Amino acid sequence: MNRFTPEWAEAWAVELNQDAAWASSSTAWKWPLLLKVADHSAWLLDLYRGECRSIRRADNGAQADFILSADSTIWGQILDGEQSPM
Repeated sequence: MNRFTPEWAEAWAVELNQDAAWASSSTAWKWPLLLKVADHSAWLLDLYRGECRSIRRADNGAQADFILSADSTIWGQILDGEQSPM
């Protein structure tokens, strides 16, 4: 599946919601997260207390309390577990 598509976003939300470790480690999180793919698009993750309520393509100018930005190569490495997001 190609990354950074609506289908990818839907599948990733399902994957996050099926991950018990992620759910238990994020129970205090309650802010939206904007994931910017510098050379491609931006995605708004609606994360709330261990649940991914949605992931959707963000409009230009979208804002969130937390914004993470990288190019698609770096995001691919992070999502594949080849690079730490920190």
